[in-house]
Amino acid sequence: MLSNYAGRFPVEYTRDLFPLFISALKWYAEKNIGRQYYERIAGILGKIRRLEGGGKVVEELVAKFRDKYSRRRAMMEVLKDQVPRHYPRCCRKKETVN
Repeated sequence: MLSNYAGRFPVEYTRDLFPLFISALKWYAEKNIGRQYYERIAGILGKIRRLEGGGKVVEELVAKFRDKYSRRRAMMEVLKDQVPRHYPRCCRKKETVN
């Protein structure tokens, strides 16, 4: 319900919505396992990202999910599309030249 009305709030109130989204998504991710639930999480993250200042909130939340639920392969696949990982230059795979 929160995600349905988030875009209708005035811009000055969107920052007040972020803690509500975060707590709801954390609870939802903890209680539900399965690709269909992860895709719902990704959809809500997309809605949050479209709100002003939501990009940073999404990146932080996805980083927490990656840390906490790293063994949930389907979740990692769905979240990969939401926020790609950025590796430091020193840790990237080196390209081989033939």
